[in-house]
Amino acid sequence: MTKLSKTSFVLINNQEINIGKFVLKLVNLPANVMLDFFNEIGLMIPRELRIRALRTVLNPVVNNHQMVVQSLTDEVQYRLGWYDNFSETQLVNLLPLFNNDELVQSYLAELWLELLTYMVSKKVSESDTIKLYELAEKYLYEPFFDYAGFNKTINPLFYDNPNEIDGLTVDKFRPVLFKSSTTVEIRDIGEKYGVKVPRRIKKQELVDIIKQELRDRKILTPEEEAKIDKLSVIPLQRYAIDHDVKASIELKKEEIIEYIIKNAKETKENYFVPEHPGIYESIQSSKDSKVKDEVLEPKVELEEVIKPTQELSPLEESLLGSDAELLEKIVDLELENRRLKEELKGLKELDHETYEDEISLEGTQHVHEHYHYHYNMNDTDECECSNDHDCKCHEDHECHCHGDHDHDHDHDHHHDDLVDINLADLEEKEPIILFPFKTTVTQKQFIQIKENEVKLINNKKRKLSKLEPVPVSFIDSE
Repeated sequence: MTKLSKTSFVLINNQEINIGKFVLKLVNLPANVMLDFFNEIGLMIPRELRIRALRTVLNPVVNNHQMVVQSLTDEVQYRLGWYDNFSETQLVNLLPLFNNDELVQSYLAELWLELLTYMVSKKVSESDTIKLYELAEKYLYEPFFDYAGFNKTINPLFYDNPNEIDGLTVDKFRPVLFKSSTTVEIRDIGEKYGVKVPRRIKKQELVDIIKQELRDRKILTPEEEAKIDKLSVIPLQRYAIDHDVKASIELKKEEIIEYIIKNAKETKENYFVPEHPGIYESIQSSKDSKVKDEVLEPKVELEEVIKPTQELSPLEESLLGSDAELLEKIVDLELENRRLKEELKGLKELDHETYEDEISLEGTQHVHEHYHYHYNMNDTDECECSNDHDCKCHEDHECHCHGDHDHDHDHDHHHDDLVDINLADLEEKEPIILFPFKTTVTQKQFIQIKENEVKLINNKKRKLSKLEPVPVSFIDSE
């Protein structure tokens, strides 16, 4: 059967009517009017036809990862793992979750294309086709109706193939609904097929389940059987728990599914009790199968492509060439620069106790905090070293600690020595090797980098020596 397209034409009242324009009129036809029309002409529709219309619209959307993530909850996304085997009801319920009116309109258009194609294949009379066209004209401007209500109303139009229910064989119906449907949805499917699933099982059914379990264990005595028969529902449930019997008045998901299959007219004739519970696990998520394919496929490729280790060394060398070395040097230099800055900052902040620990003092000495600030005695009558001891700093000469000549002081200048000692220690350290690089700077390059750093520090020292004077503090040692 060749499906009509929107560019096809149909002859109505000796006029060629474009199918696309016909469909645009039919999408507004109310569900009850549509149901009455097909009942009147006595035409039933295969369920697979509506399933095909739904999948035509849903497939591109479901395969659009971004749209799925934005529109659906994590739970619904998980259930999409079994989308390829969804029943008709599951497909009907999935479409509005994307909250897209255009999808609904596309579905109605696809459904009517399928219906018109089926009508042509079944040779529906011209008078009936004219009647449908007139109905479409009549309800052309009918406001859009409720999607869920529409589908529920037209459910009686469709029929299943033999030994199928909701578009699935029983072998698929069990595991697909168990894995990817809710109990509410499964109960709705039951009502769709005229089966009202009870909320709870009857007391006698609970009694029979408990007895059968104990009988299978060969521990059911006549006395115990009489005791069970006398129990009411709540004590029966407690009895089942105490004897480790899985029995409850509340129906489990698989029990609801079995109840539907057992009582629906489409499947009850060939119903059988499952031999093992594994039947509900017999269908795999398409996502799981894709993951397995992705995991298995590269193994075959790797076996064909991988070569011995020694053959990879030239490639390794090219990857770790000059660019890698340069990058490592840049990173290494930056780390060293930061560390030196931190050490210089620490030296500036050394307090009096730090100097007492590092410098051996003999007799009475005057130690400057870090920088020397000297004043011309001609400009002041008193020594700026305002302490209770004699200060000889300014006697008969000026201090040029930061000048280019030697001077004789009665005190030691230790601050420059400390900086030089720390820098000397840095030069003796081994170069840093950074993971994941396999190369590093040479010892010669490393020394050159350190010399540059020393020059930078000395320049900073000269700048600091030109700062405006601040009060000088001294330490007296006994």
